[in-house]
Amino acid sequence: MLRSIRNGIRASLCLALAGILTGCADFEVKMPYDAASLTYQEPVYVEEEPFVEEVFEEEPEEEPEEPEEEPEEEPAEEPPEEPEEEQPRVFQPGIVDGLTYENKTLCFGLTLEDGWTYSTEAELNKVNKLKGQATSETVTAYLEEPVEYVDMDVISGGLANEISVSIINAMFIATDDMRQVAEDTSVAIEEQLNSAGYEDVSVSVEERQFLGETVYVNLATCSKKGMQVSEMQIHSEKNGYFYTVTLMFFGDNRPDEVLDKFYTIEGEMM
Repeated sequence: MLRSIRNGIRASLCLALAGILTGCADFEVKMPYDAASLTYQEPVYVEEEPFVEEVFEEEPEEEPEEPEEEPEEEPAEEPPEEPEEEQPRVFQPGIVDGLTYENKTLCFGLTLEDGWTYSTEAELNKVNKLKGQATSETVTAYLEEPVEYVDMDVISGGLANEISVSIINAMFIATDDMRQVAEDTSVAIEEQLNSAGYEDVSVSVEERQFLGETVYVNLATCSKKGMQVSEMQIHSEKNGYFYTVTLMFFGDNRPDEVLDKFYTIEGEMM
């Protein structure tokens, strides 16, 4: 027991000495016994609160934000298509093969029976005052002027009945109203027949069917030296060209008799 007391005193002195050396003047040494009576007292142990390990709650991991969807890019608008340039009009002269005439620009043909004779190219060039051969190039250039081009002329050997096809560039026609064209033509026909010495001239305008289309025609009747004369002029337009089919018949013959000789063909523009 004395050993325990000595050990306690030694420990206390060591602590006091350590306090002096370190400059802690207020250091108080508490002895485990009463120094006056040297009576041993049981040391008082202060229970320390049990150590509780602090548990830190882990913060929940933030979910990564999903990237905002970028709005879909609207497809770029295609530039509006430029209107196709209007192709220049090209006129193909009609072709005569035997007793058949066809014109692909006007989209029709005519076949006659024996007894009819077509004018030759040289004869037509003389009428048109066209120098050189009548080709697509030369006739198209010719029709760039406000002139009439006779594409076909045919006569019968008997009473000189005649059928002709003439063309003018539609750009030189002042109106799209075919009836108005026929009305204006009536005046010209009457003046022409009177100046040529025909008598009892009468001209009218009628609506007819020709090659499946509604057309306006001039009907003229007159006489010369006692012979009856009937004339029909059919007006229409095709592929940018205005054309007139003229039928002049003498005696008892009538233009209507050959209308069924005309037929349509597939058009072709160059």
